[in-house]
Amino acid sequence: MRRESGCGRAVRMATESRRRTQHHIEGVWTGVRNFLHPFRGVNKLYLQQYLAIHEWAHNLKKEVALDFLRILCGVTQLAS
Repeated sequence: MRRESGCGRAVRMATESRRRTQHHIEGVWTGVRNFLHPFRGVNKLYLQQYLAIHEWAHNLKKEVALDFLRILCGVTQLAS
């Protein structure tokens, strides 16, 4: 078994972090594209407002999911 040096490990970890970030960003843009698709084109003048609506809905999903999991698991308080 070959042991990697500290520098090699750091490079591998940095590459993996960039890959995760890239996939996350691509996923976000896919979500935006899917959100805008039913509108069949959006004027650039109003694009920022549509993106704000998508951002709100995306963040709402995360909050609702967290609240749902807290209820499901019976957690009533967050750890201090």
